Amino acid sequence: AKIHYEMDSWMGSLSPLLNNRKLSEIVIPGTHNSGSYPITVGSRISDLNQISDFTDGAETSPLIMNIVRKAGPGWAKCQDHSIGDQLRRGNRYLDLRVYCDRETDEYYLEHFFIGSNLTEDLLNIAQFVEDRAEEVVILDLRSEQNCTDLLMIRLLERIGRVFGEKLVPAPIWDDDPLPTYGQLVADGTTVVVSVKDNHGKYQGFDWLWNSRAHMIDPFADTASKEQLRSFIVDEMSKPR
Repeated sequence: AKIHYEMDSWMGSLSPLLNNRKLSEIVIPGTHNSGSYPITVGSRISDLNQISDFTDGAETSPLIMNIVRKAGPGWAKCQDHSIGDQLRRGNRYLDLRVYCDRETDEYYLEHFFIGSNLTEDLLNIAQFVEDRAEEVVILDLRSEQNCTDLLMIRLLERIGRVFGEKLVPAPIWDDDPLPTYGQLVADGTTVVVSVKDNHGKYQGFDWLWNSRAHMIDPFADTASKEQLRSFIVDEMSKPR
């Protein structure tokens, strides 16, 4: 029988099918460079050292910089919708590229250019999971542009305050089994936060996952629905 579901609450609607599945056994849709949606001409460049990626190593003359500032945002902007809308449209994995503004001690998301305000995004995510107790959301902190260890620790402390008891405890060992969807919902822990490679760098956060060990996020690199469908079927057939 068909199960009716709305995109903003599809996990809860499909819970009879998902309850006994580990997260690694569920195809979780996500967005690439999730915080790039506000980038436009005039947005600040997040790291001048990255300009060589646009210029193929050419010298960054004023002319080159002007071209990058005008043409770059169209390439860097990967999303048209806010993170709240991304979640309401069914995405449950967010690719968060962190930028630390050392002058204001504020946090943003970036993709070559400064994107959304991360503090505001966190509050919107928190409201989403508060309103929808059966939706599991993964926040993957994938880069730390312009960030010191201290600034990242302050960000993690902020994340801890925003989500509190909804944070999913991280496995103690890299080869520990992942929890099932049903276990997470029953425990009321529905927010997974990860960094690319912790290695004990950030102590005292027992909810901080090591994405290198636990996140499987192969990239299909295609705009074709047929190729994407084939890619997903192939990836799901692999043992996890």
